[in-house]
Amino acid sequence: MKVSLLLVASTIVCLLMSREYLENEKILFFEYAVLVLLSCLGGCCLVASYDFFTMYLTIELLSLPLYGLASIKSRSLLSTEAGLKYFILGAFSSGVFLFGVSLLYFSTGSLSFSEIGQLAPAFSLSDTGLATLPSEKVQDCAYVMGMFMVLVGLLFKLTAAPFHM
Repeated sequence: MKVSLLLVASTIVCLLMSREYLENEKILFFEYAVLVLLSCLGGCCLVASYDFFTMYLTIELLSLPLYGLASIKSRSLLSTEAGLKYFILGAFSSGVFLFGVSLLYFSTGSLSFSEIGQLAPAFSLSDTGLATLPSEKVQDCAYVMGMFMVLVGLLFKLTAAPFHM
């Protein structure tokens, strides 16, 4: 709840601070405000998500308006190019994220954060590796690859280094 209030307060401050810039650049404030508020709604819902399905939907609700904001200067070719590149990168990151979620679902049978945390396979660093059956090894490998792909997909979505192009 506190993070949602922080997001809303930050959005209000952002809208108030950007008014003069939008007037100077001749950008319609209404379009800008709607996109920023939709992104804020996605962020508030993301904070409250409890499984990967709602997390994915809220991440998309958060990021789709940002693609529009990246290309809001319609008379600028660079702005349009930035929006298109951001959209393509977001589509790629969504694919990686969803493939990782499918691997997690395969290995745990759930999309809930709490159930995946409880069902996380216990890894042993034994030299022989004979402690688990082959099918359990496949599920353990799918779990590790799924967590890795979810992390990579989120880092691409956040455009965090080294995933920032």
